[in-house]
Amino acid sequence: MATSRVRIVHKVNGYFKIRGASGVRSDLERRASAIAAGANAEAGTDGFKTSSIQGVKRPQGRWRTTVIPTNFKAIRHNARHNTLVKRLHG
Repeated sequence: MATSRVRIVHKVNGYFKIRGASGVRSDLERRASAIAAGANAEAGTDGFKTSSIQGVKRPQGRWRTTVIPTNFKAIRHNARHNTLVKRLHG
């Protein structure tokens, strides 16, 4: 019985391109927007905002989206009720 060795060559630049592809980016931004919208609805404010950026290429360069409270009402509601944690888990 013959045995064969499979060699996998990882191309780090390819990973970086996939992580920054428009489909991946738009999916992450859609999820962050949904979390922010749910948090805003629960808190009765528009103080939860999103941001989106690709990380440094060392070598990962993962795309990152964040949702943060930007005004006092949102900060207080998040501190008292864990709004973002609840929205993250559905």
